[in-house]
Amino acid sequence: MFLAVLKRRALSCFRKNTFGLIAVLCIALVANAGPIISPAHFQISAGLRFELPANGNLRIENLRGGVIVEVWPENFVSIAAITDSGQPSRSPAVIQRTDSLLSIRVARGTQRMNLQLKIPASEHAALINNKGLI
Repeated sequence: MFLAVLKRRALSCFRKNTFGLIAVLCIALVANAGPIISPAHFQISAGLRFELPANGNLRIENLRGGVIVEVWPENFVSIAAITDSGQPSRSPAVIQRTDSLLSIRVARGTQRMNLQLKIPASEHAALINNKGLI
């Protein structure tokens, strides 16, 4: 009987201490986190980043709008979707990466969508769109 009471008290004390520790850790994490940015917002504002295969082959196909390309000194590709007015938007792109090709494709649709890309200068790129500017 005495052992059962002792076990219950120990368990109760453990639960209280564990709860307190978790609460303190959560408060510390929130205090150090800074402004909270949702993943969707980050995707829209910063774009998505992808490593290129070793041979540097890149294929972009946007059948919903134009393709805007900027060459930059980084060694990865940055992709963002924007509307005709320049506003960031969620990308409907399908992205596939193999050992020899990074492929980004936006299928036909009713909503017009432009892709804004930043690519390394030394890479090979094939760009295809539907009646838009490259």
